[in-house]
Amino acid sequence: MSRRLVTISYTGLDAGGGVPKFNRELHGIFPDRECLHFCWRDFPWAGLIDARGESEWGRARLLNEYLTRSKEVGLEDVVVADGFWASGLEHLPLAISHSHGIWSHLTHDDALAGKSPDMPDHNAAQVMFRKRWRGVLRKPMTAVSQFIAKQLRLQLDLDVDRVINNGVDTSTWKPGLGPKSQRYCKLIIHGVNDRANMNKGWDHIFLLKEQLRDVATVMSLDEYSQLIGRPKSEALAQADLVVHPSGFEGNSLFVAESLACGVPVIGYDV
Repeated sequence: MSRRLVTISYTGLDAGGGVPKFNRELHGIFPDRECLHFCWRDFPWAGLIDARGESEWGRARLLNEYLTRSKEVGLEDVVVADGFWASGLEHLPLAISHSHGIWSHLTHDDALAGKSPDMPDHNAAQVMFRKRWRGVLRKPMTAVSQFIAKQLRLQLDLDVDRVINNGVDTSTWKPGLGPKSQRYCKLIIHGVNDRANMNKGWDHIFLLKEQLRDVATVMSLDEYSQLIGRPKSEALAQADLVVHPSGFEGNSLFVAESLACGVPVIGYDV
């Protein structure tokens, strides 16, 4: 009988963003295997813990203690957890910590230049966890891209076992079959959904909207997809240009999807 594949992260499997998408695609690779996903909301007392202001890494350990004590996750499972969401799973022989990004949003060059991490608490927790998980315990660790693997090596002197990049389904993300819809100005698509995404360049998007107000429509992929009532893959294929002003993307599936749709991309060299 095939071992179960279990993924664990802060967000649910149907949430937006790169981590849930990675987990969904990872499940899809194994159609004949039982695949399960657990997130913080699966913890029965999540609301009470949230109210007392528990840290995210504290929540990770609490969730995993619950999962192992209740035998929801066991010794026979292959577990792929997001970063320190593997905390508390050290005793499982098939547990893997998967690095989706740099929590500090700090590259090696930034650190050498004396810059401070924009999320210092998360950064400290991730560094402590990764050095113990990989450096002391020698537990398996993977990365979502060569960029992240390189940063782990440069910043923490840690090597990953493997880079897992699921890629893009080019049967879904592909150039549009017909001409682009008639518009009086160019369409520029971006992937920054709200003002909270400052690290992905919301301030740059705001500036772009102001400067190109009379010559281009600048919208997020979610906004444009809802506007025309079409799936995101078809909406993205309608763009004249994609902008991605993020300095910290380890493996931007959004960029890969844009290129698969035949849309040129402007972004930072990271």
